[in-house]
Amino acid sequence: DAASTVEAVAATGGRTLEFDGVVEAVRAAAVAAQVPGEIVGLEVAEGDRVGEGALLVRIDARVADRQAAANAARLASARADLAAVSRDVERQRRLYRERFISAAALERAEATLAAARATVDALEAETKAAQVQSGLHDLRAPFAGVVSDVPVSEGDMAMPGVPLLEVYDPTALRVAVSVPQAVAARLHEALALRLELPGVPSGPIGVTAADVQPQPVVDAATHTVRLRIPLPAIDAPVAP
Repeated sequence: DAASTVEAVAATGGRTLEFDGVVEAVRAAAVAAQVPGEIVGLEVAEGDRVGEGALLVRIDARVADRQAAANAARLASARADLAAVSRDVERQRRLYRERFISAAALERAEATLAAARATVDALEAETKAAQVQSGLHDLRAPFAGVVSDVPVSEGDMAMPGVPLLEVYDPTALRVAVSVPQAVAARLHEALALRLELPGVPSGPIGVTAADVQPQPVVDAATHTVRLRIPLPAIDAPVAP
């Protein structure tokens, strides 16, 4: 982790207080599978930059694809049956108007047509669901960012809800640091607040008390408050 320091200079005593913190990504995501299966393709590695929607991981979708194809075939057959039944019902209606068949016969034909339509509707729903299921085997980037962790390899089994990799947005970073509750309450009295990031040639970054975002909860064990400070854009490589 990249370490940072929040420096608070008290106005009354002239003391300098230093606290170690870490750089965090404001927007980060753990990409997990929604379906089980073998990982057959890892399209990225740690440190890669990806665009929104970029393909990250491919999971074996052969079974799901076969199911989608079978549903599509059944749907095509049901639509053909519906077309045939529709033509037959039209003939039955003409015959009824010409009084060659009874009303009961026409009702039976129209009931058959309604059943055929219901079958098509059900198969259309199943086909759409199968297509969605098949699409879940390709995992894509939820936003443009950097791949920070890839703990899996090709051949591993993906399970629903288990993260396969992590992505973060490098354009929105912040520093998180825990300070004593008393210090957090008196930040507005500090003469100067600075962030010091190791390896950044531009030197300390000045911030104001208004930039500091304290969390509303105090840690009961340590009596500390976690502060979050947005990190401005700097001409230096900084990562979580």
